[in-house]
Amino acid sequence: MIRGACIVAALLAADAGPDRCAATLEEVALGWEDAAGERFTWRQIEGTHVPLLGEGAARRFVPIESGAYVFTLDVADAAGPGAPDYVTVVIDDDDLEGNHVPVASAFARPVAPALGDSISLDGSASFDDDADRLSYVWTQVAGPRAILARPLGVRTKVSAVAAGGYAFELRVYDGVDRSPPARVEFTVEEP
Repeated sequence: MIRGACIVAALLAADAGPDRCAATLEEVALGWEDAAGERFTWRQIEGTHVPLLGEGAARRFVPIESGAYVFTLDVADAAGPGAPDYVTVVIDDDDLEGNHVPVASAFARPVAPALGDSISLDGSASFDDDADRLSYVWTQVAGPRAILARPLGVRTKVSAVAAGGYAFELRVYDGVDRSPPARVEFTVEEP
C-alpha cells in the first residue's frame, strides 16, 4: 500500500483454511493452492500423528482415528515471516449430540503495560461443562508483531517489541469441539 511517498508493507498472514468436521479415513484438504507467500511450513500440533501429503500451501491428510487434529501453517516471503494460522479438523464417527462446546476465557496482566513490562496472558478460567481435558491455542490477531512464549499453554508471556495496540485470541478444544475465541486487548505505552 502506498501513502504519499512512503511505502507501508502489509503483514503477510497464513491461511490454513476453515475448521471443519470429517470422517475417519476420509481425505481432508488443508490450506489453499493460491496462497500468498514463498515458503510454507505445516506442523501438526495435536491429534494422532498423520503424514501430510502434497507440497506448499495446500496439503491433505487421511485421519486414522477419531479426535481433534490441529495443524499450524507458517508462511514467509522475501520480507520475512508472516503471521501463522491454525486449523482444526474434528474426526468423530460416533454420535456427539451430548457434547458441550468448551468456553474460552482470557485476560492479560498488567492491564496497561509499558514497553519492557512482562505481559502475561491467562486462559485458566476457560472451562468445559463435560469436564473434558482442554487444549489451548493463543494467536495474535492485531498489533505490532509480538512473540508468544507458549502459544499452546494455559498461560503464556508476550514480548512486545513496540508501543501500540495488541490483540490476542484464545481458543480451547475439548477433543471434540473448538470454542469460539476469547479476545484480549491491551495497549503498550512508551515508558
